[in-house]
Amino acid sequence: TIAAAADKAGDGVDINEDIFASADYRRHLAQVFTRRAIKAALQRAR
Repeated sequence: TIAAAADKAGDGVDINEDIFASADYRRHLAQVFTRRAIKAALQRAR
């Protein structure tokens, strides 16, 4: 599913943390952007 793919987006990736964003927040963003990209690709394919 799209949700499962988005959840896996941050797995196995070394996400750096700095003063601007925590690693957890960046992992969350990776999931959000992956979900959006998959949905956009599905829309274009239709």
